[in-house]
This record gives sequence, C-alpha cells and structure tokens, in this order.
Amino acid sequence: MSAEPEQYTPSGGAEILTCCGEYFQFENMADTAGMGIETIAHALAMTNRFGGHTNVPYSVAQHSFIVSRHCAPEDALWGLLHDASEAYLNDIVRPAKQTLPDYKWLERRVMDKVCDLYRLPWDMPASVEEADLRMCATEARDLLPGDTWRQWGLPEPYEFRVYPLDWRTAKLVFLKRYKQLTRVTSLEEQPDLPVEYT
Repeated sequence: MSAEPEQYTPSGGAEILTCCGEYFQFENMADTAGMGIETIAHALAMTNRFGGHTNVPYSVAQHSFIVSRHCAPEDALWGLLHDASEAYLNDIVRPAKQTLPDYKWLERRVMDKVCDLYRLPWDMPASVEEADLRMCATEARDLLPGDTWRQWGLPEPYEFRVYPLDWRTAKLVFLKRYKQLTRVTSLEEQPDLPVEYT
C-alpha cells in the first residue's frame, strides 16, 4: 500500500500560494506579497458569484467592475476593490458568512491589508454599499431562478441587464478599470472592449 502524500505545511504561518507564485500571508499585515492588482484580478475573474449557483458562470471581477461604475466617482477605486478579500478567501455566500464570525474577522484583516496597500479609507463608503446591493438585486433578477431579489428585500435592480463575460474578458475589464482610475501606465495595454453599463 502506498503512503499518503505529505500535506503542505506553511513555513511562515497561515499563507496561500497565489497565481503569481508568491505566498499571501494572512497573519503578517506588513507583508504585501501576492497582493498585486493582476493577481487580485485573476483570482476574482476565476471566482463565481453566489457560490456558483447562477445559471451561467459569473465572476466577482465583473461584479466589482460594474459596482465601480455605479458608485460615486470619488469611491470608484473602493468599488472596484470592495471584494478584493475574496481573491484570498473565496466568495462565501452571505447567509453562510453570517454564521462564521471567525471568517468575518479574517475578511476584515485581509481588507485592512488591501486598504493599506491601495490607500483606501476604511470603512466602505456608503455609495459602494448601495451599488453593491443594487448589483446583487440585478444579478439575482438576471442570473438566479425565481423572483429572489424581491424575496431578499433588496433595493430595486438597475435597469440594464447583466450579461456574464468569460473569465479572461472579466479580468481584462477589471484591470482596464484599475488603470483608468489610478492612471497606472505599467500594466499591459489592453484593447477597447465593448462593455458598458451606463
């Protein structure tokens, strides 16, 4: 009988290997390895909203992009990064999250690191929270069965419909939005994409 494979044991405490090849540290607040914007964009583009229970795949990256377009302009970078912790913790559905106080504490720690690195004020601006809830309603209307957004007591959905992008395109629009908001020039130039939610 073959031996069980040896399990990975973190050498530096609680950490995960990210898609960029760096280890993200949960406990070391000063360590920003694995927190580059392309790493966050990639992970969010590969992460489905609603625990994957939408009628087709729909990413957190696309959700974040749309939220950033509909919150107050001064809060747009916060809107883009409001779910950045999910690049490291995955997207835990809200009802389950309410029963996991340790998860919520860890989520707050990760967002503290994001806010420090990307110079975002804490707490989440009200306009981001409002856009996030309206997007939840819009996504539920367009991508989930039944009339769930009304049952959940969410605000009115936006008038536009959500058309899910493939993960590569969702990653590109997320990065393009980041570049637009920060005027970063070091990211690879991306072509114009026909994605507008106005």
